Amino acid sequence: MKRRFCLIFLVCLLAVPCPVPAADAFNRDAPLEITSDRLEADDVSKTVVFIGHVVGRQDDLTIHAGRLTVHYRQGRQIRTIVAEEDVRIIQGERVATGQKAVFDRQEATIVLTGDPRVNQGKDFVAGERITVFLDEKRSLVEGGEKERVRALFHPRSKDNGQNPAR
Repeated sequence: MKRRFCLIFLVCLLAVPCPVPAADAFNRDAPLEITSDRLEADDVSKTVVFIGHVVGRQDDLTIHAGRLTVHYRQGRQIRTIVAEEDVRIIQGERVATGQKAVFDRQEATIVLTGDPRVNQGKDFVAGERITVFLDEKRSLVEGGEKERVRALFHPRSKDNGQNPAR
């Protein structure tokens, strides 16, 4: 059960689009390794919680968080997965950070909050809230009272032929 929840979480976070080129294809058949200081499962509240220095690795994707909570329905169907406390999602050169990431399975969205930012190399996008619509392969970066949307894209180098802004 623990392996299935984390695999779905890792796969869904991989789909987070970034305004820069995606890394190579993710190998969903690769072995999955999850470590934490503690695991608590509660069938009454229908949650599984990984606590303390949570690290999930599969293929080239790594997720770090202080806490990861899986909320499920009857029949163990995942409803939401919440990563909290210094969340960092790494895939190749792409790094997404925030204090909280919420995956809603029904809505097929991931919402990053708490100073969310997505970097790839020198390029980045940031705001108060980043919402990723997984089925639509689009994202929304919102500003707010504390912070406006910020993005930085570097021009294409003639040497490497990459321009993340195009």
